[in-house]
Amino acid sequence: MKLLFEILLVTLLSFNSCLSGKDKQTSNDCIKNSFNVLQEISDENEIKTNFYYNKNCKLDSLRLEFKLDDRSFGNEEDFNLDFIVADIGYIHKDSTYFMKQFNTKEFQKSGINGNVMVTFPLEGVAVDTINFIAVSTIGNEREKTLVSNLYSYNNSLFLVDKQNTYLDHKAFLKKNVIYNIISTKNNIIDKILLTVKTTNIDALTAYNVVVNGIELNFKYSVNASFSDFKKEDKGCILENVLKMNGNYLELELDVSKLNIKKIDKIEANLY
Repeated sequence: MKLLFEILLVTLLSFNSCLSGKDKQTSNDCIKNSFNVLQEISDENEIKTNFYYNKNCKLDSLRLEFKLDDRSFGNEEDFNLDFIVADIGYIHKDSTYFMKQFNTKEFQKSGINGNVMVTFPLEGVAVDTINFIAVSTIGNEREKTLVSNLYSYNNSLFLVDKQNTYLDHKAFLKKNVIYNIISTKNNIIDKILLTVKTTNIDALTAYNVVVNGIELNFKYSVNASFSDFKKEDKGCILENVLKMNGNYLELELDVSKLNIKKIDKIEANLY
């Protein structure tokens, strides 16, 4: 255990030396060139990353690995992956120091777990680290082109204030609806925005929302031919519906007539 601690300490000190610019090595090789910084897939991170450095301690390339899911396809057996698009950058204190979009059709699939693996060259990048990575896929399924929702690295969505939105896949793993309070009046909740994960969006006509046990029933459809609308119930108004990328809808509701100061529980059942 002591030996392991000493190895980790030496590695960490060497890594910080490169980042600080105080490295006094006379060798032409940066110490980081002999290893890579690895971030594994976890509950908080959807993309395994390997950061590689050149002899000047600058980022040289970035290898990504992630698992395809229903963000990319409806039926995996019918899906063919064509392109991978990645937005990669470094964001700090509301400032973007570096941001660049990469796209490629050169990728591999792991023979062990089926994960997609792709490498992007980062030559000429001025920063020493990356903290924002968002990946989307473009493919075809039964002759239909599909553009996926994002696969995100660590807290990338938080850095751009997109957590708890339709882009935040992890937020919907255990529930189908997330709410945000848009406005309040005299400490009473006025308007809310619901993001609902559902299926077969074009066929939905009944929008059932339950707020603190109070059931609201609306009739709506994203199809232009639909005419049997019911946008008001119990004084509450369904003001807007937006179809987002993938299986997500955003519902904007005026719930001021409920006269509530906080939301204890919210449900959404669309059919």
